[in-house]
Amino acid sequence: MQKQWKWFESWLAENVPEVIYDLNDGCSLEQLIEVENETGIPLPQSFKDFYLIHNGQVDEDFFGLFYGVSLLPLNKILEEMRAWNGIIDEEGEVGMKEGFDDFQTSFMPNKLKAKYASKRWLPFAIISDNCYLGLDFEPEIDGIGGQVINFGREEEQKAVLASSFEEFIDWYIRELERGNYLIHSENGNKQFIPKEYKERFFRGYNYLSGPVALRFISLTDEAKLKEALEKL
Repeated sequence: MQKQWKWFESWLAENVPEVIYDLNDGCSLEQLIEVENETGIPLPQSFKDFYLIHNGQVDEDFFGLFYGVSLLPLNKILEEMRAWNGIIDEEGEVGMKEGFDDFQTSFMPNKLKAKYASKRWLPFAIISDNCYLGLDFEPEIDGIGGQVINFGREEEQKAVLASSFEEFIDWYIRELERGNYLIHSENGNKQFIPKEYKERFFRGYNYLSGPVALRFISLTDEAKLKEALEKL
């Protein structure tokens, strides 16, 4: 991941330098082992290598690395997982299904469960109060453990965004390289979003819910959702 971080640092310096100053130094191997021991999840090597260079951002409410979605430090990942696991335990299996799961949609039901939350979903980036990019270690039969997904309080429409953490990082770099980004300032507020999806932010978008979904769910999946909703 050294090559990828070197690219990010160069691109950020030119386009959104404030993010560079918000990055933490790398984590330790002991911190990674702590996450694995507490969660019971063996972390992908690419994920470990990424965090050994920069352990998330200082302020998760700050301008985020991934189209405005902030990279979480390892201690915050554990805090977020503890909070969600507490909700799951409190509601129980029946409560989660009837109160939450029944309102969720999976664009890839053969790969990703249509659930509200899972103890096997590990958040690594956050935006807008509990909406995440995460790693899925409870995939459906055709899914892959460690695939990248969106989930969280407002993320009712869920999708597999990449089959692995490394694939996600490489895909995201390609998107930025080809110019699929927009850095927009208005009334003192700054947004960092995908240029190709800008209509979702500036034209009263009605289909996808969730700030992560708006940034990362593909136009193809958006069209499928729109078609399905129009048939209701």
